[in-house]
Amino acid sequence: MRPLLPRIAASLLGSVLMLGSGAGWALEGQVVVMTSYPDELVQRYEQAFERANPGTDLQVVWKPSRDAAVELAKPDQGGVDVYWTPSLGSFPRLRDAGAFRPLTVDRAVLPGVVDGQVVSDRQGFFEAFEVAGYGLIVNPAALARDRLPQPATWRDLAATRWKGRLALPIAGQVGFSGALYDILLQAEGWEAGWALLGEAAADATLVGSGGQVSESVVNGEADVAVTVDFFARSAIANGHPVALVYPPRTAFLPAQVAITRAAPHPDAARAFVDFVLSAPGQALLFHPDIRRYPVRPDVYTQAPAGYVNPFQRIGAEAMLTTWRRG
Repeated sequence: MRPLLPRIAASLLGSVLMLGSGAGWALEGQVVVMTSYPDELVQRYEQAFERANPGTDLQVVWKPSRDAAVELAKPDQGGVDVYWTPSLGSFPRLRDAGAFRPLTVDRAVLPGVVDGQVVSDRQGFFEAFEVAGYGLIVNPAALARDRLPQPATWRDLAATRWKGRLALPIAGQVGFSGALYDILLQAEGWEAGWALLGEAAADATLVGSGGQVSESVVNGEADVAVTVDFFARSAIANGHPVALVYPPRTAFLPAQVAITRAAPHPDAARAFVDFVLSAPGQALLFHPDIRRYPVRPDVYTQAPAGYVNPFQRIGAEAMLTTWRRG
């Protein structure tokens, strides 16, 4: 029989240590994960998690953030164990409402900061899972044909008369537009930023679907569009003759993961969070069907050629050093 104190210590360690393999405890038979991620991402993580944790079934509940908040406000939080989604504003609000239980992570592995931006909760109730960058998708050949210079900064959106060859997302209709326009306003300053947006919008085609903003450049309807980077990177990977430009003052904003306060399967929930934050889980983000940026610096040694490493952009005025997190 092992001494009592080591057994207690081992039990406590297994109950609080994140970033482990999940093998330190007997997992429940299922874990319920609520998300708004697309199927091509969710299915790959579901399959990989279940391979790593045989006998534990991952059940996915798909809800947009506005419906997720209603679900998590229920007394039993809808039976949800994990909230995992790209919804920047919802995590602080849900944390403040007491919806999450605290996590413990190793900051030597997961710094929680990308180039000066805090992307994880300082109070420890939710953790960044991936980050996405914001910038411009351009068609260099079309720009040359139309005798237009390739834009390099947000200011360039208003510096040239685009003759309708610029596409902008409609605020309130495109999910990423709020963050994108906020980044631009922080980069340019409030008054100058609004003046820039007004001038750019007067000469632009306004688009009401996130995917169609980038698609307008891919299909030749526009020469330039503002976008979240994974749309542009997917188009490039599929052989379209477009390019991605990060303006000097932009940001990489996080999607996050948290364990609910009332999680009915807490051990399996911890195992799922451990997995998506582990090196194998983070490396899945490099898959051609996903193309997001990991939050673990150590996995960038596995990045495909041409991948930007946001942890190596320090000092380039590339990232906004602060981000209002609510």
